[in-house]
Amino acid sequence: MSQTASGLVAWLFPSVRLRNFYFISQVISNNHLMKLCQKMQWQAIAQLVL
Repeated sequence: MSQTASGLVAWLFPSVRLRNFYFISQVISNNHLMKLCQKMQWQAIAQLVL
C-alpha cells in the first residue's frame, strides 16, 4: 500500500510541479509582455509628442 502511494506521489508530484512551473512562467511572460507593450506605447506617445 505504502509503495503504491509513494509511487503515486512520485508520479503526481512532477506533473504538478511542471504545471505550476508552466503557470508561473506564463504569468511572468504575460507581465513581461504587458511591460513591453506599455514601454512601446510610451515610446510611440513620446515619438508623437516630440
